Amino acid sequence: MKRISMMGLSLVAAFALSALVAGGALAAKHVNTGPVKFTSTSGIAFLEVEPEGKIECKVSHTAGELTSSVGGTVTATFEGCETLGKKCSSAGQGVGTIVTKLLAEEVGYVNKAKAEVGSDFKPASGEFNAEFACPGSPALSIRVKGSVIGKLTPANVSSTEAKSTLQKAVGKQEIEKFEGGPKDTLVSETSVEGGPFSAAGGIQNVTSTVVNSNQIAKKGKKTLEFADPSEVKTGGAAPVVGRCRASKKKGKFSDANCTVEEPAGDPDGNWEFFPVPS
Repeated sequence: MKRISMMGLSLVAAFALSALVAGGALAAKHVNTGPVKFTSTSGIAFLEVEPEGKIECKVSHTAGELTSSVGGTVTATFEGCETLGKKCSSAGQGVGTIVTKLLAEEVGYVNKAKAEVGSDFKPASGEFNAEFACPGSPALSIRVKGSVIGKLTPANVSSTEAKSTLQKAVGKQEIEKFEGGPKDTLVSETSVEGGPFSAAGGIQNVTSTVVNSNQIAKKGKKTLEFADPSEVKTGGAAPVVGRCRASKKKGKFSDANCTVEEPAGDPDGNWEFFPVPS
């Protein structure tokens, strides 16, 4: 029975958790609230196939939202996917297009001392992250379960863009667990020519650029559009996703990234941090 291990099918192309926007100059009397919505894009993503070769997807896109200070949901679409002349597609999609299930993401520490954070992606419900088929000779059916962690950069910076990196390191996923947490990896299950499914390890390798969507607000009869700056803030028991906003008085921070704290007894900074969805 042939086996397939995953390398680079970015089921998430990030999600993304540092879907960030810089320069958040907001109109007077308006603040961004609610979920942080985002999109992301990546270049080529590879799915390593043992021993035949690899599946290549030419591009990926994601769309999702951060609904709380610790995570949210995302869906990824991969286009131009094929292996050895065979196109790979999810059921109901165009030829060569793979779409994941709805995925849940959660932020956590990769290395707290170094302020390194990541996002963990897993099915929001059900067992599988994605299911697809590659008709041909031999015909393959593939389903992916488990979860995968990608590194998010930068942390502690309110920016228009973030980078999500999932990559292979010495035959395994670079990040296999959050600091102090259980091992967290993907499993790919493959059926050849309609036979029983056989399980193998999974590895993703892709770098994605994640960007926040603007917020839309009403002001009288006018429809206004605002950048929605956010950041992943470290230092606490767990990293937190939120927005660093200007404060007229008694702000807890003196910088626009909410990293330089004011004295606890006499805060008079110009910035305050609000966890999503505040």
